[in-house]
Parts: sequence; C-alpha cells; structure tokens
Amino acid sequence: MNSFKRILLFAVAIAISIPAAAESFENIRKQASTKGTILNAGEITGIIVGDYRSPNAAINHNTRYDFVDLRTNKKTNYIQSEDGKYGFRLVFNGIYDNKFKRADKVKINLAGCTITKEDNPERYTISGISIGCVEKVAEGAELVAKEKNISELTDADLYTNVTLKGVEFMNKQGAYTNVYEMMPQLSFMNQERNPWCFGDGWASLLKDAEGESIYMLVNSKCSWRRNGKGVPQ
Repeated sequence: MNSFKRILLFAVAIAISIPAAAESFENIRKQASTKGTILNAGEITGIIVGDYRSPNAAINHNTRYDFVDLRTNKKTNYIQSEDGKYGFRLVFNGIYDNKFKRADKVKINLAGCTITKEDNPERYTISGISIGCVEKVAEGAELVAKEKNISELTDADLYTNVTLKGVEFMNKQGAYTNVYEMMPQLSFMNQERNPWCFGDGWASLLKDAEGESIYMLVNSKCSWRRNGKGVPQ
C-alpha cells in the first residue's frame, strides 16, 4: 500500500473514532428560519429548565372554541446552554417522548429535527424530537440562574432560567387564577361543577419596584393555582 493510501485510511479512521463536537446554541440559532429549517446534523448539550411533570410548561391550545389540546403542555420542555446565555423551546413528537426533569443535563441529536425562529419577541423552537434523540448525561446539574429586573430582560432570556427581582402581584386578592371556574378544564378542584372546558390558562399581572410589569401565565391544571392561601403578599 502506498503512503497516500495509508494517510487517507488513517484520516478516515480518526474521523470515525472521534465523535462530532456539540454545536453552540448560537450556531444552531443561525440556521433557523421562520418557516422552519430541517437540520441534517448537529448536537447540542445543555441543561433542562422545565420539567415533564409540570402542568404549567406551556399554554394548551384551543383547537376549537370548546376543545383544548392538553397534549401541548405535556410535549413541551425547555433547555438552556450551560452558561445560561441562550435557550430553546423543545417540542417532542409525543407526550411519552418528553421524560426530562429540571436540571437534567442532556445531549440532543438534532439530525432530522426542525429549528424555527419567531419574531417579536425573537425566540427559537426545536421540534420533531423523539426520546431516542436525547441522551441524559447527568441529573441535578448546575442550572445557571440570572437575576434581573423586568426592564433588564431581553429576547435572549426567553426559555432560560431567570429570577425576577422585587416583583409583586398587582391584584393582591384571590388566587393565581382569578377565573370563572366553569370556563377551565376538568380537574379535582372543580370536578363537581361540570365545567365547559372552553379555555385553559389565566394571566396575572406582576409589577416590580421600578414600576415595570409582566404577565404570569398559569394553566388551570396546576394544583397550586387555587390552594386556599391566596397569592403572596
């Protein structure tokens, strides 16, 4: 075998034996489009921000005026880069593909997944994820938390772990969801009311010491949304 062939085979062997390096969140974001871009390859490593057990992971969609697709919440999770700078919304193919808890460190094989950009605010969603695409690296990883005033929030903070400083509820009476209970979904809290199930979710307004405001969205399936204690004072 001549020297050229030996060099070529050696190079191929190295390429096969060394796994592909994980892409940065920033590089994956650059490949996104508003119509969605199917990724041919790529891998990211990050920390799960959400929790598959949470009934408040995402707003469940009304597919018609009197029906809400409760699978939306169960298929949705969030991941941030290890430095906490960027985050993605993750939409799994099915409710049983999403099995990842808060502070799980995972690797996601992005081949065949779709990255979609939305504007105003700028945010990014990775969809088409099956459980086979995700490898759990560790549990209880360090989840970087940023602490900010509402005025300091930027689009880059979306889908990341942020602690808001000095906030309070504008309406200090009632529950996290001051909603007419005939409207939301059937649950142990209102099962005797025979609800109409028209909607799912309620927005409560928060303000901070600087006078800035932001809405907090709470799904009606959350057991703590009306726990008898009222909102924090």
